[in-house]
Amino acid sequence: MGVQWPFAGRGAEMSALLDALAQRGAVLAGPVGVGKSRLAAEAVRTLDRRRWHVVRAWATDNATDLPFGAFAHLLPPALPEDCVNPLGWATGAVLAGAAGKRVALWLDDAHLLDGGSAVLVHRLVDTHEVPAVVTVRSGRSVPEPIVALWKNDLLPRFDLGMLPAADTAEIVRAALGGPVEHATLARLHAVSQGNALYLHELVLGALAADRLQCRAGVWRLTGPPPLSARLAELVEARIGTLERAEEEALELIALGRPLDLDLLISMVGAPVVEELEARRLIKLADDGRIYLGHPLYGEAVVERCPTLRRQRHFTRLAEAVERSGAARGDEAMRLATWRLESGRRPDPEPLIGAAALALGGHDVTLADRLARAAIAAGGGAPASFLLAQILFWAERYDEVPAVLDDCGDLPGVALFRAMSATFSSGGGSAELWDLAPDVPQVWARRAWCLAYGGSAEEALALAGRVLADPLPDPDAATWALVARAWGLGLLGRCAEAAGEAERAAAEVRLWGDTTAAQLPQLLITRIAARSRLGDLDAMAADLAELTGLIGVESGWTGVAIVAHSFRARLLRLRGRITEALDVCRATVADPSVNRSAGPVALAELAHCAALAGEPGLAREALARAEAHRLPVVDVLHLSIDLARPWVSAAEGDLDAARAEALSAAESFARGGLAGPALSAFHDLLRLGVRDDRLAGLAAGHDGELAAVLGAHAAARDGAELAAAADGFERLGMLLHAAEVQVQAAEEWRLAGESRRAAFCAARAWRLAGRCQGAASPALRRLRAPELTRRELQIAHLAAEPSSSRDISERLTLSVRTVDNHLHAVYAKLGVTGREELSALFGDSE
Repeated sequence: MGVQWPFAGRGAEMSALLDALAQRGAVLAGPVGVGKSRLAAEAVRTLDRRRWHVVRAWATDNATDLPFGAFAHLLPPALPEDCVNPLGWATGAVLAGAAGKRVALWLDDAHLLDGGSAVLVHRLVDTHEVPAVVTVRSGRSVPEPIVALWKNDLLPRFDLGMLPAADTAEIVRAALGGPVEHATLARLHAVSQGNALYLHELVLGALAADRLQCRAGVWRLTGPPPLSARLAELVEARIGTLERAEEEALELIALGRPLDLDLLISMVGAPVVEELEARRLIKLADDGRIYLGHPLYGEAVVERCPTLRRQRHFTRLAEAVERSGAARGDEAMRLATWRLESGRRPDPEPLIGAAALALGGHDVTLADRLARAAIAAGGGAPASFLLAQILFWAERYDEVPAVLDDCGDLPGVALFRAMSATFSSGGGSAELWDLAPDVPQVWARRAWCLAYGGSAEEALALAGRVLADPLPDPDAATWALVARAWGLGLLGRCAEAAGEAERAAAEVRLWGDTTAAQLPQLLITRIAARSRLGDLDAMAADLAELTGLIGVESGWTGVAIVAHSFRARLLRLRGRITEALDVCRATVADPSVNRSAGPVALAELAHCAALAGEPGLAREALARAEAHRLPVVDVLHLSIDLARPWVSAAEGDLDAARAEALSAAESFARGGLAGPALSAFHDLLRLGVRDDRLAGLAAGHDGELAAVLGAHAAARDGAELAAAADGFERLGMLLHAAEVQVQAAEEWRLAGESRRAAFCAARAWRLAGRCQGAASPALRRLRAPELTRRELQIAHLAAEPSSSRDISERLTLSVRTVDNHLHAVYAKLGVTGREELSALFGDSE
C-alpha cells in the first residue's frame, strides 16, 4: 500500500507559527525526529507565491567549513575579484531573485551553519526585515548569530516536544485513511514516544511486513511493529559508536528494563553508566531506576545480540539480583522471568510466585507463560490451579475444566469449576455450585456472579454476609466488594456505588497479590456508576486509569473490550458520534472479541451506528449481540436492550422503537434495576412518548444527571424544556441538549411564540453541529436557520464580538450593509441583540 504521509496534529503549534510568520517568523527548536522541518514546510506553504519569494536554504555537516555553504546554490560561482564586502555580496545575491516580491527565508538545521551563513541569516532578518522560519536541533551548539535571533527578540523561539498521543492518533488515521484500533494507536505511540520520524518508519515497516492490516474497515497491528532496515539505520545512527562495555550495558538494560541504578553500577561500573547518560542513551527516573532513552534503542540492541550472549545476560541479571537480596515484589517476578529466559531448568516455586504476581499486576499473558513454565518444571497441582485462575480471568472458560482435572482435591477447585461452567455454559451450572462448600469464599463469588447477572438485591445480601466479618478473608472480600459496587449502581445508588468502588480499590491495593486482579472490575463498576451520574469528566479519568492498569498487550481481553465499549459510550454521551463509531468498529474488528464482552461492544456499535444514520450496520451489530447474549453477565448486556429502540428508529419505524423502549423500561423496573430503567424511560421520552414513571424514578436516583432527567420529564412548556436542555449542556451531553432544544422549539411554536421558537431551533442547530452528523428522530425534525453565507459570516464575527465598523472594514462592506445583515440574522435566529448572538455562537469549537 502506498502511503502519502500527511501533515496532521500540531494544531496549536501551527497556529502560533502562522501568527509569528505574519510578523517576523520564528525559530523552531526540538530534538531530531520531532517534526520541525515538516511544520516549517507546512507554514511556508501557506505563503502566496504570487506575492512572496521564498529563499530555501539548509545546513549540513559537510558544509560547516564552507563560507556561505548553506546558500551556495543561490550564489554566483565565484566571488568577484574586487569584492571587499563578501557579506554584502552574498546578501545582494540572495535577495536578487525576488523579482519585486517580498522575500521570506526558510532555513533547516541552523545549528550546522558555517560562520558566514549564520551572519548572513542574522543580517537578512535584522537589517532587511526578512521573515524567516528557522529550525535548530535542541541540545546542540548553535552559532552565536542564530542564538541572537531569539536572544535579542528578533524572532520568537518555539520549543517543540514530542507528539502527544492525540496527535499521533490523528496522523496515523490520516495516513491509513480510516479508523485505527485503539490498542494499535497506543502501541505505536508507546514505541515511537511521539517521535514523528520514528512513527513514519514504524507504520511503513509494519505495512511492508503485513503486520498492519485492515480488517472489517479498521486498521490494527497483528504483532509488534518490526524494526525495519530503514528504522534500524535511523536508530543505530542515533545510538552511534559504542565501546564494548557500553554496548553490554545497553543490552543489560534492554533485556532487564528497567534496572535499579545501584544494580547496574555493580554490574558495569559507574563510568559506563555516566557516559551513556551523558549521551542521552539512558535516563534516570524519579523511582531510582535506569530506563533506555527511547524504547527503540532496546529493540535495536536486542536485535543484534546473539542468543547465547542474551542468555548469559539474563543469568548475570538474575545472579546480581539474588546477590543484592532485592528479589521482592515485581523484582521477584522479573527474577523468575530472567531465570526462565536464561535457558536453564528453573525451580517451579519462584515461577508460581511470579505468575501470581503477574496476575496481580494485570499481565495475563506473562502470568500464563510463567504458570505453564512452572507446570513444566514440576510445579504440580498448585501451578495447575493458578493456571486455571489465570485462564478464568483471560475468559478462556472452556479450557479451565481440563486444567482443574490436574489439581486433585485442592481447596477452591470445586468453586472454580462451578464458576467456569457458569460462564462457559451461560448459567447452567447449578449442580456444580451445590458441590461447593458453604463458606465465605463461595458466598463472595456467588454474589459476584449474581451481580453480573443483574440480581442486585440477592448479590447485595450475599456480599453483606461476607463483609459482615470485621476481618474478612481478603480474597473473599474483594469478590464481595465488586458485587456490592455493581449492585448499588443497578439500584440507582450510583454515588454510593462509585464511592464504594473507590474505597474497595484502595483496600485491594493494600492486600495486594492476586486480589489485585479485581482492580479492573472495580474500575469498571466505577465507570458505569459515573456514566449514570452524568459525571463524564470523572468517567474519562477512570477510563484512562483502567487503560493504564491493563496495558496494551496484557492479554486481559475481556476487560479491554469493556473499556473500549465504555470509551465509545462516553463519546456518544458527549455527542461525538463519529468518533464513538470509529472506536466501536475497531473494538469489534478485534478477532479476540469473546463471548461475555463481545456483545457489550456490539451493542454499543449498534447504538452508535443507529445515531449516525447507518441502520444496516446497526441492525447487523444488534443481531450479533443478541446471538451471543449471556444471562450470567446480563448487567453488561443490558446495553443490548437500550440499543434496540434506536436501531428501529434509524430504520424509520418509530412505533417499534417506542414499543421496544417501553418494554425495556418496564422489564428493568420489574427487576428492580432502577439505573437501567431510568435510561430506558428517558429514551422513550426522547422518542416522543411521555411516561409519568420517569419523574418518579429520577427522584429516587442520585446524581446530577437524574435531576436533569427529572426536569425533562416534568417540563410542560418551552421555557422548562429549554432549561432542561441547558442542564444537559452543562453535563456535556450535547446530543441530548440538542434534542431537548428541538422539543422546546416545537412547544414555543405551538404557543405562538415564533421568536422564542426560532431561538431554540437555532440553539439546537448549533448544538447538533457539534454532534458529528447525529441523526436521531428529534434532530431529523430540525431545520437549519435560512442564513445566507454572508449572514452566517457576519453572525460569527458579531459574536466574537466585533463592532459593525470592525466587520465592515474586515469584509470591505459599508456599516449600513453590515447592520442590515445583522437585523436579518436576529430575525431568523430569534435573538434580540449581540449578547444573545454571542450566547448562541459562543459554543463553537
